[in-house]
Amino acid sequence: MSKGSLVTTAPAQNGTKASSNVRPQIVFFEIVCLSVISLVGIVANIVIIRKMMQRKRKSSEYFILNLAITDLVVCSLCIPLDIYDQLHNTWQYGAFLCKIIWPFQTLFTLVSILNLTAMAIERYRAIMFPFKPRLTRSDLLKAIVCVWLLGMCVIAPYMYYLHFNGKKCDEKWPHKMSGAYYTLSLLVIDYCIPLTIITFCYGRAGYKLYLNTKEFEAVNAGVSNHAQRKRLERNTRIIKIFSFAVFVFLICMLPADIYWMWKGFGSGSEFRYEKHFNTLANMMIYSNSCFNPFIFGACSLGCSKGRFSWSSRRKLRLERLVSDNSLSIASNGQRKSSSKKNVSNETKEIDFSELETLRETDI
Repeated sequence: MSKGSLVTTAPAQNGTKASSNVRPQIVFFEIVCLSVISLVGIVANIVIIRKMMQRKRKSSEYFILNLAITDLVVCSLCIPLDIYDQLHNTWQYGAFLCKIIWPFQTLFTLVSILNLTAMAIERYRAIMFPFKPRLTRSDLLKAIVCVWLLGMCVIAPYMYYLHFNGKKCDEKWPHKMSGAYYTLSLLVIDYCIPLTIITFCYGRAGYKLYLNTKEFEAVNAGVSNHAQRKRLERNTRIIKIFSFAVFVFLICMLPADIYWMWKGFGSGSEFRYEKHFNTLANMMIYSNSCFNPFIFGACSLGCSKGRFSWSSRRKLRLERLVSDNSLSIASNGQRKSSSKKNVSNETKEIDFSELETLRETDI
């Protein structure tokens, strides 16, 4: 799992001189790309975090905030350390950081996909079971803590078997194939299982929204019900954006997963362009931390655009219901003070029931 420095000398082969001339260019290209990713990612994630902290957060936005913080750490800490590492032939950070830097890079990747999985489950619950009690702030924080704890458990063996020999930070597994099997377990945990869960959740939720939209159009043909239509459109848009974020993550992770599986179980180490492919895989992993703030920033802006008008429509609808009930009572001649109390109570009941109905899957 450890990443070898791109500056190290490869075994002597035909064309070694040409390879040696090309390698510094690869290192320079990687450093430039990683520097751009780091700078853009830091700025974009800070903007997302600041925006989230300035207002009351919906349930999904707790996970978005956690993801933004993770991506900010990757862009501001992991990438600069990796850039410095590429410029040296030996490990520069000592024995302690040997067990921290690479395992935590794996941890941040795990946290990202587990976070996206938790978001998919939360959206599935909100859309499929809209009248269940909302997840409280405490519930959401517990879920986020569980995500980090699960990630820590997964990287524990990696941390244990990393050793610093005075020059390099290398894995020393007890058996020859132990590292390869650990890589396989990572592929299952951070790719196969999350992808299955996310596909199921968004597939079911998206299908229900599709049926709800068709039913709405059939029942309300020729009837103006702008508020409900907007709610369905917004929830559909959220599912699409979240699904796109998962798709981008999987694409960014795919080259690295292919590389490590090929190296562990195949002849990847003998491939002539192994270093080139490893460079591409590393850049794609890091680029995901740069893409996320733009994807979820678009989601946040899209949802907040209609937030005021959505609240206004909901208030207007409630006021109309209250007004209709008040007129009905007045027409029946009930003008006593006791009647007014009943009207007041009725108003409160309508208010709560309508709010409960309309809030269904607000993000």
